[in-house]
Amino acid sequence: MKSWGRQSILLSIFLSFVMMTAACAPDKNNAPQASSVTHEAPISAASLDADTPAVQPKEEVREVTDESGNRLAVPVEPKRIIAAGMEDYLAALEVRPVVRYQYAYLDEYFPDVPKIHFDPGLTPEVALSYDPDLIVFGYPPDDSTYDSFSKVAPTYVYTSVWTPEADWRQMLVRFGELLGRKETAELKLKEYEAKLEETKEALKNELGEEPVGVMLYIGKSIWVMGKDKKDLLADLGFKLSELETKYGSDQISLEMMPELADADFIILETDEADTADDQKKAVDGLQSSKLWADLPAVKQGRVLVSSTEIWRGNGYISNSVALEQVMKFFQK
Repeated sequence: MKSWGRQSILLSIFLSFVMMTAACAPDKNNAPQASSVTHEAPISAASLDADTPAVQPKEEVREVTDESGNRLAVPVEPKRIIAAGMEDYLAALEVRPVVRYQYAYLDEYFPDVPKIHFDPGLTPEVALSYDPDLIVFGYPPDDSTYDSFSKVAPTYVYTSVWTPEADWRQMLVRFGELLGRKETAELKLKEYEAKLEETKEALKNELGEEPVGVMLYIGKSIWVMGKDKKDLLADLGFKLSELETKYGSDQISLEMMPELADADFIILETDEADTADDQKKAVDGLQSSKLWADLPAVKQGRVLVSSTEIWRGNGYISNSVALEQVMKFFQK
């Protein structure tokens, strides 16, 4: 009996231990799951695919008011400018346009820039095709035209580029201010004034004080340019002829040639719109006239034949080219 009692006690202890162990054992089905965390390596610049587009820096702009009172934001440093008819200033400021008018004398400055014809000229559709970041007008367009262009790009208007009283020197500086190239403009003007004084002194030795300079246009008709002629002649010290004082800018006939007898120097400008053959015919026709041949300036060989582009142009480059032509003419 004692033996069985001891065994019963031991069995009870064993069963209790088993039950306690089972109760304390972890249940795989009820055990909490470990959190799933993925650690990704940081992305470096080198790991980016070459085709991944880079974030483009925002173009810096500034607020300006143009001469027509339009308030607009323009690029601090324009990269794709259109200034149709004002490319002379761009060449002087060493700024390349995305498209230009077909001035032949600017070919060496913009040899690879696409050209547009004067007729029909620049249209909003043409401007849009070149994706400009700035458009510049040299005259005030009507509201409809301005609105059309301003939808293409910021459009800045100068109001007095083509007026008779326009001063190309001031215009060059103003344009330089707009494009952030004022120092370039001022440097070019210093160089020009030095060349102007040099040429002026050379002409004094050749023609004396206050010579008379005349500019004639020769095409299908003959015009004396008078007040519309290039300021360069006045800058060089030339004064008006009696014919110019009398008629101003007007069409003249061959019969009026004797009235140019006081001219010491004549600029004969041909029309760039004419073909080379037409230009030659016009000049030859004039030179075959005895009335022309009898003029003192003609007899002395003081007739410079040039082009309308150069002598009717209004800018640093055209004036520099014209000045160079005069200098070379009297040095030959």
